[in-house]
Amino acid sequence: MKQTLKLTDIVAVGFMLFAFFLGAGNIIFPPLAGQLAGENL
Repeated sequence: MKQTLKLTDIVAVGFMLFAFFLGAGNIIFPPLAGQLAGENL
């Protein structure tokens, strides 16, 4: 059985992926950057 995605489903999945990657990056990247900087501020 083959199903096609509706436009709303495609938009919802696209927004979910966008929020997932950028949202996680905003939490993970700043502490990592601070740790890598060490004493070099």
